[in-house]
Amino acid sequence: MPVSARKRTSAATSGASADARAAPGNAARAALDLLLHRYSVGPKHLCEPGPTDAEVQVLAHAALRAPDHEKRIPFRFAVVRGAAKVRLGDLFEDYGRRRGKSAEDVASERERAQRSPVLIAVVARIDPAHADVPPHEQWIAVGGAIANAMNALQLLGYAGKMLSGARATDPRIAAAFCDAGETLVGWIAAGTAATPPKPRAPDDPGAIVRRWGTAGVDVARAAVSQASFGYFDHDADVGVFGRGATIERAFENAARATFALMWLPRDVARRDEVEVDFEEPDVELALVTWLNALLGQAAAQRLALADFALVRDGDRWHGRARGEPWRGDLPGGTGVKGATLTALAVRPIDGEFEARCVVDV
Repeated sequence: MPVSARKRTSAATSGASADARAAPGNAARAALDLLLHRYSVGPKHLCEPGPTDAEVQVLAHAALRAPDHEKRIPFRFAVVRGAAKVRLGDLFEDYGRRRGKSAEDVASERERAQRSPVLIAVVARIDPAHADVPPHEQWIAVGGAIANAMNALQLLGYAGKMLSGARATDPRIAAAFCDAGETLVGWIAAGTAATPPKPRAPDDPGAIVRRWGTAGVDVARAAVSQASFGYFDHDADVGVFGRGATIERAFENAARATFALMWLPRDVARRDEVEVDFEEPDVELALVTWLNALLGQAAAQRLALADFALVRDGDRWHGRARGEPWRGDLPGGTGVKGATLTALAVRPIDGEFEARCVVDV
């Protein structure tokens, strides 16, 4: 069943607007929260409805508010919907034939063109001879317009992804969208998210922020730190990993990765506590035992867990987890059935330990 992000967001926006009348900062905080949790959703995971013509105008308005030196507006949008997607399918099929693709792959090219409910072509109009605004500043404005439009798309309750690649640079396809002196950047695929977003490692703002002009103290991180937990690709399920200075810390962070698939840790109150005790001499098997014990406790007691601690004494392991009873308004993600032996590893890496395995979702 499609994930109705549109309905959830519309309801949230309506509530935020009501709150904003009493406290002006609430609407801005709600918008910022959506911005900080924006994600891309590819065409394979988009379904109807897509944004209406009136809503595309809102996206264009947002794009026009991006930083743009001298307000040159070095971009425009071309909306592809309905019968126009058939024409785009013709272009993609022709592209596939010219590339020597098989009949099956050529048919897939048409499906690729028609997969998204709405496509918004982004066309750049760069003036290389402008006296005051050099090309790189014009390209910055194009990128800012795309970012603003994508953010507005999510604020409206939709999802999408910016697509480019070889098709955007193909002369015949580009000529169908561009006038003289223009460049086809790509397409914004837009629609409603049919599945939950794919998990991603937490963002690390500190890794890209530096203080300039100070004398060596707290100026910047010497290297970008690795995330304490995250995910790796697997064909059918999801790979999780945790890292830490000790094996126990790595296991704790692997648990955070596992439960973050189901709900955002920031949404879970740390009110109730459960304990887990087990004996296992093999550290790799201990990881699977630890995760499955936590998942079992969460299921049996209907708890959303988000905080974890583990102590090891020889072959014995004692852990605890904190959270709260599962509630209907807790935003849900991907259900996790259990940890598996697939890709199981506990190893030292980059001066710390990493614990990883694939979880069945």
